[in-house]
Amino acid sequence: MKWPHARRSSQQGAIIVMVALALVVMLGFLGLIVDLGRMFIIKTELQNATDACALAAARELTCSASAVGGTCPGTFLQNAEAAGIAVGNRNLVDLQSTNAALGPDNISFSTVLSGSGGSDSVYQTIAGGASPNSQYVMCSLPQTGIVMYFMRLLGFGPQTVNAMAVATLSPSVTSCAIPLGICQGPNSQGASNDYGLTVGQWLTGLYAPGGPNTGSYNWIDFTPPSGGANELYAMLTGTGECNLPPVGTLVGQQGQLTALSKYWNTRFGLYTSNLTPSSAQPDKTGIAYTASSTSGANSFTWPCAFNAYGGNASTCVDAAGDKATASNFVTSQAQSLPYQPSNPMGLGNNYANVLPSPLAGNRRIAVAPIIDCSLLTGSNPQSTPVQGYACVLMLNPITDKNGAGAVSVEFEGLSNTPGNPCATTGLPGGSFGPMVPTLVQ
Repeated sequence: MKWPHARRSSQQGAIIVMVALALVVMLGFLGLIVDLGRMFIIKTELQNATDACALAAARELTCSASAVGGTCPGTFLQNAEAAGIAVGNRNLVDLQSTNAALGPDNISFSTVLSGSGGSDSVYQTIAGGASPNSQYVMCSLPQTGIVMYFMRLLGFGPQTVNAMAVATLSPSVTSCAIPLGICQGPNSQGASNDYGLTVGQWLTGLYAPGGPNTGSYNWIDFTPPSGGANELYAMLTGTGECNLPPVGTLVGQQGQLTALSKYWNTRFGLYTSNLTPSSAQPDKTGIAYTASSTSGANSFTWPCAFNAYGGNASTCVDAAGDKATASNFVTSQAQSLPYQPSNPMGLGNNYANVLPSPLAGNRRIAVAPIIDCSLLTGSNPQSTPVQGYACVLMLNPITDKNGAGAVSVEFEGLSNTPGNPCATTGLPGGSFGPMVPTLVQ
């Protein structure tokens, strides 16, 4: 009679053991969900900050040691460091509670990508002696002392999370070009000497009958013979040719294309016919740069005929002592200045100036194919191979109402040269497009 009661008594307390074991398992799951989830979020926040830091710093790695004769200036890396800190610290970390605390010790530089060999495969800070010729930047940011809410009950102490990103400048895969061929210089040695061209040099082509070319006028169809004039009109009013053919591809466009002037001029905020800013976006400035008077014009604006992009207007003087009457392009664009009231191109009243426009963008800095114009001197040539791609500034509207006037651009360097004004155009991953910041690690 007493035996069953004794059996029940021997099992008392078993449920407590089961609950304790279950609590341990539950704490483990809570640790995985809460503590590891929190660490994952912090890791993502730190990665966002270091990615932004590396990309911003890489944007400033624009000095080429070969271009400056051996060694880049000391301010080269300082600018990159400052840009990385400023942009990276705009990101919030620790569950969006505070700004990232990036400083000089978190940014280091190298001339080669880590792990690729060489004597400078270890990244160094500026204070640690980083080479001024560095082309790679690494931003790293740890967060220490992350307290575990549940996993500390299982013996886990404060944890550390690290994030790292490495970036450099590399050619873009998508960059949009205007349909205008840039003649290589007479002493061209290919890309090694910028095809015989000089940064800041003005290049003018007479795209009219009676010029040096018979049949071709340097307007470029990237897919000859398809497309034709209407395709070129759309390139000038739109984004341009964004599927650029590789070097060596045959391109060309026959004929004078007399109507191209009104499409070219929209980028200066000058409109005629049925064109409007909504159908043809203008640049932020319509200021024209001319070095000599044009028929019907009232004045010239940049007599030194060199470096209108960022040159000093106070020192732009020609041999006759005539001084510049316009600000350089960088200043004019920042101020959204419209085409001059003095009408330096003598366009007359056929065009309506609509600047400043809320639709205005960066439309006069463009990529253009470099060609050998000597191949266009024959009778009605059909095509010529692309030699390379240039970054150019469109200097002024086309004067002639029928599109048969001179077209002027300023050479700003090869499109894939670090530091040229086209250096933020396109997506990374190409071989000849403008240089853009690219994450590599």
